[in-house]
Amino acid sequence: MTSRVYSVSIDGRNYSAAFQTESQYSAAWEKVLSHAHETKLSVRCCCMGRGQKLLAPKKYANR
Repeated sequence: MTSRVYSVSIDGRNYSAAFQTESQYSAAWEKVLSHAHETKLSVRCCCMGRGQKLLAPKKYANR
């Protein structure tokens, strides 16, 4: 496991590591992930390597 943050592709649209981690974008990133979870969009890690690298966004209470 690595601590590096990679771009993520959600239904063909890329989201940078900065968008995922910077505090000014936290509400927008949470909204994007929530929408991806609710509508079951395709979420993939854009890191190097073989395979599709599918991700599964989850929604937790009190977050």
